[in-house]
Amino acid sequence: MVSCLLPHDASGTGPMTSIERSSAPTESPVTRKTGRHLHIITDLDVGGAERMLVNYLCARNDVQSPAEVLCLKTPGVMEGPLLSAGITVHTLDLPEPRGWKALWLALKMPFAIMRAARLIDELKPTAIKGWMYHAAVIGDMAVRRSKTCQSARFIAGIRCSAMDGSLYGPVHRMTVDRMRTIAGRVDALAYNSESGRREHEAIGFSPEKACVVPNGVNTEAFAPNPGCRVTIRRKFGIDEDRPVMIAAARVDPMKDYPTLLKAFEMIEGRADLIVAGKDTNTVLPIMPGLHRLGTRKDMADLYGAADMIVMSSAFGEGFPNVVGEGMACGLIPIVTDVGDAAIIAGDTGAIVPPGDAEALATAMIRMIDAGREAIAHRKIAARKRIQTRFSLKSGIDRLDALMDGVPYVEPEIVEDEEEEDGDQETETPESDSEAPDET
Repeated sequence: MVSCLLPHDASGTGPMTSIERSSAPTESPVTRKTGRHLHIITDLDVGGAERMLVNYLCARNDVQSPAEVLCLKTPGVMEGPLLSAGITVHTLDLPEPRGWKALWLALKMPFAIMRAARLIDELKPTAIKGWMYHAAVIGDMAVRRSKTCQSARFIAGIRCSAMDGSLYGPVHRMTVDRMRTIAGRVDALAYNSESGRREHEAIGFSPEKACVVPNGVNTEAFAPNPGCRVTIRRKFGIDEDRPVMIAAARVDPMKDYPTLLKAFEMIEGRADLIVAGKDTNTVLPIMPGLHRLGTRKDMADLYGAADMIVMSSAFGEGFPNVVGEGMACGLIPIVTDVGDAAIIAGDTGAIVPPGDAEALATAMIRMIDAGREAIAHRKIAARKRIQTRFSLKSGIDRLDALMDGVPYVEPEIVEDEEEEDGDQETETPESDSEAPDET
């Protein structure tokens, strides 16, 4: 394993004295001189990897550290912030591999790879990162066909844990197989989670090139917002003192909405639940207290209206951004033990087995009924944990060091004294039945 592996633990941090915006450390732009970087990504629609790439580049973009983006498909809504920051976005305009377009994709692919190789020769980057499977595989093929940049440092990014290939079709499975093949020759395999590293190595990915670069959360953009708590609750007809949970995920098998909605039904009206993400407003059923919003661009404001962030994923998560962002907004995490969710949450909320609606409902009730003082403490501790362990600046520093092949020195974390009511709540089923065991 390469030396940039970043150790994690699940220990908590002590409470802050305040969770107001003014208490957040400044996420100042990074000005350290780096090489020329090219980032390859499948698309620029709303998603965890896409948002992380945009946050990373917009926070570090300056004349000393040039970076550009190559998008495999036609760029989506996340292209706007990049262009506004002066970052050039190139595109191969590849179609979705569905129906007859799959044949069109197969015909276009060799030409697209040669276009990517010519772009690499033109830009002459010192380092290239492929974000996720498809981008890494196509990036690797383009680099190998490059005439001048075959020595560029190549980073293959992996942002998931164990995916159920049977749910995603043959193209996904072939891509994973190809990714496994290139894993031994890239300069580094950059996982965003310990669980992703561990589970990929279990299916044959090289451990020698592995390193873990956790996502960073912009704790200025994601911060407690009392004003939004009032205005958004009023818009949705939610009382000011009513407990509110929020889940931010597209409708997808890995997100396991059936378990979430079953647990929500089991708490019998003790709280409202806001759900935001692709298809949540059209696919999920109408239920009392359930607010189905679909795709949203104002997640920081929506978090401001809630008390708890819920993640019910059954598999496949790496470093779930929504958990870190919700916690940065002062929300108590209630998460399934999938990916690194438990590491992110630490002792600030509740961790339950995946696929167990009863355990999830029990955790919801326990957090709802914890009492005003305990809830306030947990909210403070949640934000503090993200500020100290998963800030955007630390994420930028780690990734820049990896791209440039230089050591990253982990800053010392100063722990506050622990207070009462901060112990992690790990829910287990009351029955003897086992709980059921990523794009």
